Amino acid sequence: MLEKPYILFVSTIERRKNHEVLYRAYHLLARTGRIDRMPKLVFVGMPGWGVGDLMKDIELDPLTRGMIVQLNQVNDSELRALYDNAQFCVYPSLYEGWGLPVGEALALGKAVVASDRGSLPEVGGDLVQYVDPWDPEAWAETMYGLATNTSLLSTLTDRVRENYVPRKWETCGEVVLRELSNLPDTPNTLRLYPGYQMSTQVGVHHGPRIVGFEEGGFLMFGPHLSLQPNRYRVKIWHEPLADAVETAFWVDFVSDRGSRSYYRQELSLSPAQQHCKEEILCTFEIEVPLPVEDFEIRCWLTKGKLCLCRVEVDAIGGVGLVDAAQGKRVTIATD
Repeated sequence: MLEKPYILFVSTIERRKNHEVLYRAYHLLARTGRIDRMPKLVFVGMPGWGVGDLMKDIELDPLTRGMIVQLNQVNDSELRALYDNAQFCVYPSLYEGWGLPVGEALALGKAVVASDRGSLPEVGGDLVQYVDPWDPEAWAETMYGLATNTSLLSTLTDRVRENYVPRKWETCGEVVLRELSNLPDTPNTLRLYPGYQMSTQVGVHHGPRIVGFEEGGFLMFGPHLSLQPNRYRVKIWHEPLADAVETAFWVDFVSDRGSRSYYRQELSLSPAQQHCKEEILCTFEIEVPLPVEDFEIRCWLTKGKLCLCRVEVDAIGGVGLVDAAQGKRVTIATD
């Protein structure tokens, strides 16, 4: 394995890690007659959920057969040897909270092609080539360019070895402690990101967003947190979709699993009302007269498509947001 050229991807094989875009890129290269100039593509990681069909496609595809290799049960010394001998590394993940393999590859002096989503640009800075994780054509061209242009690959590798400074755990701890110390003691704004802190029945979690595509039902519900008595202003943001259609939905604010309602409103959006940037979908005020242990902000999609990206709950009375179950002030995200 180590004697022949290869491109390395270190990750559990699961849908979020996006091995599929690399397979599709190699299929495109094979279909256009360029696969013979490509090194093998090596996946290092155990198979996870939702990849059975992908692994079968790779196994049976006559155009890419033998070009994509999966290795598992690799120990630390074997992994180090795989890093050391790889031409370069790839990491097309759809979303990462950090992306440790990118940092590992850079620390070992390897050029990296990575997804441009989530935290990965923070890990790699300007030392990494970034590609849209949904674009197999772009991955095919980028990997082909690096694999066949030795001068370009050498230049990128040299930049990594000369400029990358690994982050230490101590430094990460200091940064977190510093940021925590700067948070206000009594936050008056509770900021929620639907894709992380809310649930869905008919939508898809896409990073901090929930996206629903023309299927009726609860697009968003939660977060099942507590509030103290106060007056609150609620704002819900959305990101219009490129293929906007006539959309109808309702939003409400409830507690006790929907048995107590504080607000409900039916809304609609025409394609002409949707623009190409994040904007407020709706805003409303409610009065909470008694402590609430599990409030929910819900959105029921009845027709069309909708992408919810942010929710804010502001305490208008200035008392602050309190988790009644814990007797502590709630801080999910604040500026």
